[in-house]
Amino acid sequence: MLCQAITFCIFSFFFILLYTNEVASRSYFRKQFSTRRADHYVDTISDSLRVSRLPSSPDWRHRQQKPGYKGDTSACDGRSYVDNRNLTVHSDRRFLKTEQVDLGYKAVITYMVMGTCAMQVSLYARELIDNIRRVEKFWNQAKHYDIIIYHNGMLTDEIKLKIAQVSPSVIFNHVSMYLPKLVRDNTDWLLPSKIDGCGSFGTWYKHMGTLFSYQVFTDGSLDEYDYFLRFDSDYYMLRELPLDLFEELHSKGKDFAYTKKVSMPQCTRGFYEHSSKYMKSNNFHPVDKSFHADISGNAVVYFGNFAVGRVKFFAGCDYVRWAHHMMQTGGVYYARWDEQHHLPLGLSLFNKADQVLYYDLDDYFAHKCGKLRKWQCDFNKLSCTWKSTVGQSGQCVHIDALSRERGGSKAGRVQVCQGVTNFGLV
Repeated sequence: MLCQAITFCIFSFFFILLYTNEVASRSYFRKQFSTRRADHYVDTISDSLRVSRLPSSPDWRHRQQKPGYKGDTSACDGRSYVDNRNLTVHSDRRFLKTEQVDLGYKAVITYMVMGTCAMQVSLYARELIDNIRRVEKFWNQAKHYDIIIYHNGMLTDEIKLKIAQVSPSVIFNHVSMYLPKLVRDNTDWLLPSKIDGCGSFGTWYKHMGTLFSYQVFTDGSLDEYDYFLRFDSDYYMLRELPLDLFEELHSKGKDFAYTKKVSMPQCTRGFYEHSSKYMKSNNFHPVDKSFHADISGNAVVYFGNFAVGRVKFFAGCDYVRWAHHMMQTGGVYYARWDEQHHLPLGLSLFNKADQVLYYDLDDYFAHKCGKLRKWQCDFNKLSCTWKSTVGQSGQCVHIDALSRERGGSKAGRVQVCQGVTNFGLV
């Protein structure tokens, strides 16, 4: 009888110990992923390499991706060059309430909202709401182009609903990010301390280079569209545009249109060399040699704030095979190659200069609240604020900048993730 009592006590002790440990573990992880934890801002390797696990419900349209690009498969054997195993796109269309007006083509406006803490994502969502509010007012209200917002799973239904309140055309695509094997095998490339200044941007920032240089053209999310617009959420439309770039490309039969072009040799370490190796190993020359010489020789970028392209070209075999090669080198992660370099260089390899259009629309946009007058600043409400200065007329400043006034950029981002700056969306 005594032995049974002792045995019962021992088992009870271990049961209580296990239960206590489980409760403590759950509490620990809740704290770790709290929106007010500053250290959760840091990009971790495990977070960067994870494969998204998403809920399955009737509200989600889920596509498991197969190796292969989504262009004209009869043109070549491009599918064998793309390895998108484990890559998924979960397209949430619950908030899509309109259909695009029949214009003889279908187009989509694309954004990316990603981050490593809920408060940071909330900040970007505020920018996005202000951006889309202006897009609807000055451009999209009559045509109802779809708006795809790519995100890493941190957009809550509450934030989605707030975004959907300013546009009936939004689709939320939760994506797992493509990481080439070379990066998976050299994970220290993801650590700022191991790479140069260009590579030391946050991992999710570098994911943007992968997403808009390559992934959106291979994951099937643009299959149903003829044209795409790459739009930065902090690039605000000031008034009605004098033309529609989608209509311009369609009516003129062109493949790309940009609004700003500059020479930017920064963050291109190894970029043009790897592209040249690809040309040499595949024994081909650029379609338009002078066009390619200008783009590569001057490190030309077409600003990604607002640029329009034809899906068929970028999802085609030639571009995808080249872009896949560039992704495999890992340069996006160790040197921060971005889509602003990839897209023009790809165009210069497989297209002629006359397929690219330029439009001067600089006066129709403001970047991060700059150039906004007081009434325009007040129109934003969420991401911009009017700041009066002693002896001056005042200026419209970005709310994020206010959190960085003391301690520099890094300290400001930590404040964002600590919740020191209250952005009110989470």
